[in-house]
Amino acid sequence: MKCLHIVSAMVLFIFLSSMITQPLSADSDEISYFDIKLVNDDGTEAEGILSHSYTVNTETDMIGTTYILKANISLQAKPANLLIESSEGTFNCFTTVTGLSSYLREAGVRIQLQDEDKTYTSDSTEATHFNSTYFVDNSNSRAVLKANVKYPVTIKTLDDVEHDAPPEKVENVVIEFTAHLKEGMHQVAFFNDDKIVDAYKLADGQAIRPLPAAPEKSGYEFKGWFTQDGRSIPEGYVVTEDDGDIIQYAKWTPVVVPSDTFNWIIPVIVGAVIAGLIIAFVLVKRHKSH
Repeated sequence: MKCLHIVSAMVLFIFLSSMITQPLSADSDEISYFDIKLVNDDGTEAEGILSHSYTVNTETDMIGTTYILKANISLQAKPANLLIESSEGTFNCFTTVTGLSSYLREAGVRIQLQDEDKTYTSDSTEATHFNSTYFVDNSNSRAVLKANVKYPVTIKTLDDVEHDAPPEKVENVVIEFTAHLKEGMHQVAFFNDDKIVDAYKLADGQAIRPLPAAPEKSGYEFKGWFTQDGRSIPEGYVVTEDDGDIIQYAKWTPVVVPSDTFNWIIPVIVGAVIAGLIIAFVLVKRHKSH
């Protein structure tokens, strides 16, 4: 699974500059055998795609002033594309939005991906807790994204919001895109320390291929391949929808010399010292006899 954050500190009417970061994952199995990015049309990394401002309309009459945030107000400064780089596979993608408050939180955020004549939407609202909202097609099925395809991204307000009080300050908004293999597919990977040894993808019902050859590590004995929770999944194991991704790591134990093994080095050294003393004593005695 891969995540991409769009981070911006946002203030009503005046926004601080935005940036895009690729976060480090807390999960050690997130070493990049596929990657998710925001890119420009030429493939270069896109930065600062969130707008520095958005529009809140006002209507004033004899009763007072009404503040209105309309739906479909763009929150983007410039175009960008979502890109999943991988040698194979298809993917589902969801968004998580944090830091929204005031009118923006009430309005919610609609994030769209364009796929030629198809539009995929991820609507983050208070009802979804702005968390893990999948892109879906017009039949509400999860969108299936292809690898190495640029999907234009649009970020807009979702609903109208109207109040008598002006909106409050909004800051520290984070939009996170997360991609994983499409349902029914599994990433299988083997790591030795932080280096990937082998990786491939399997569908439900397919079997684990032959395990990688035992690696070597000086001073250690290889004990096998194990998942983070200590399971050893053997060659030929058939994956199912319950398995998720299968990531195994080389397990090692230090090679220890048993403490009761007789060490011949010390007696040899002691014997050499004693022999030297005897020879010296004999030489001194002969010298005195002359």
